[in-house]
Amino acid sequence: MASGMRPELSWIGSLCHDTLTMPDDKGMLISGIAIAPVLSSEGRELVFGLRQGVIFPDGSPMVVEDIVASLERVRGGGAGPEHSWRLEHIETVEALDAQTVRLTLSQPDSALTGCLSSPMIPMLPATVAENYRIFGLSDMPAGSGPFVPGAVPDAETYEFVRNGAYWQVGRPYLDGLTLTSIEEDAQRTIALVTGSVDLMIDAPLLDIPSLKLDPNIALVGGSSVRACVLILNVQRGGMADRRLRALVSGAIDRSALVRTATGNEASAEQTLFPKSSWPGLDEPPAPTDWAQTRTDLTDLGYPIGLPLRLIADDRDGSLANAAVLMQEQLAYAGISLTLDLLDEAALRRALAIRDYDLYITYTPPWVDPHELVRPLLMSDGPDNLMGYRSARIDHLIRRATLVSKQDDRAEIYRQLQRILLEELPILVLFFPNYYDAMSSRLKDFRQYPPMRAFGLRTAWLEATEPSS
Repeated sequence: MASGMRPELSWIGSLCHDTLTMPDDKGMLISGIAIAPVLSSEGRELVFGLRQGVIFPDGSPMVVEDIVASLERVRGGGAGPEHSWRLEHIETVEALDAQTVRLTLSQPDSALTGCLSSPMIPMLPATVAENYRIFGLSDMPAGSGPFVPGAVPDAETYEFVRNGAYWQVGRPYLDGLTLTSIEEDAQRTIALVTGSVDLMIDAPLLDIPSLKLDPNIALVGGSSVRACVLILNVQRGGMADRRLRALVSGAIDRSALVRTATGNEASAEQTLFPKSSWPGLDEPPAPTDWAQTRTDLTDLGYPIGLPLRLIADDRDGSLANAAVLMQEQLAYAGISLTLDLLDEAALRRALAIRDYDLYITYTPPWVDPHELVRPLLMSDGPDNLMGYRSARIDHLIRRATLVSKQDDRAEIYRQLQRILLEELPILVLFFPNYYDAMSSRLKDFRQYPPMRAFGLRTAWLEATEPSS
């Protein structure tokens, strides 16, 4: 199995760990380890039962103390302070009896059940949760999921073995997996088509047309809620001026980006949520007018153009393609982009000190919209790389968690998106499709949005024909 490591723990963590809730293959929330949840009438208490028959690989049954310790680990920052916001409205976690857990909330939180499905909130044995802080692939602890972390032969190879005690009886069907980290997109695709690997997660979009034509390859996937975005440094430089942000946004031909950078495997949109999703807003981008942009730049005091620095992760070919094309587009409008493709360490440094004007990246996948807007847009959000502060946005994000009806929440998120289109701290370019590509020998593999490895619970590998 080849991974570009972009889905990272969100996909790989779901190989080994269960969560209290989980998305089904349509992305809708269903019960995971938690069953029969009951929310109090005022929305301040959530009581749920523990699924019976859940056993850890060492043979010990999962008990309510494991649930309490796992949630307290995340609340206390054990999964990293950037994830504790998911449970910020939980005041207490307590075991009512041997089968029941009660969460007491400081306020109603309609996003909580979605947050509880995050692989960043895995259910672990209490002894592990109480002593384990942040972990990665090389030191991932065992959980109650379908596979168990195995050997780590080298820095690019990770082995997982079947969890014979998995609570879905008879599953998984595969005896084990070997995950190989291959950062170059071209090399990942070569490894798949030559048979070196059986499954490639998050297949490169520009390779999708050729993979569709290969009779030995199967593709599973389609549209996604993950967006390709430009993060704007609104605290200093040219992007501190909202008028200049509007000119940059208007000079980007998003449809051309989709055609060239993704091979038409994306939807050109400018709002934070896809228009087809329940919080979506149908607000198509206006046509570009580069001549008018040059005139407007002159009027704003930039007669010889606007110089900006754009940074991107050098490991992601699709982002590099989009950045190069955008560099060409903006040049026609009198905006000069210096494009710097940075390795992981240099990218972290640049983001930490905000040494950039624009940063092209992907938003993470989400089950509930709160999982996107809370860390990205709130004034204290851990992913608010823009330095953006808006009392109106903060208010709407908080308000959306207090409302229980989806239609009402959707209207709040549409208000939020209209404000973003006015203030432009972040520019949405397109929503790329997401595919897992695999050998046609791998059967009964289904995609579970957003980016979960649940399909490997039911997948099985067809035997190869013996050579004559």
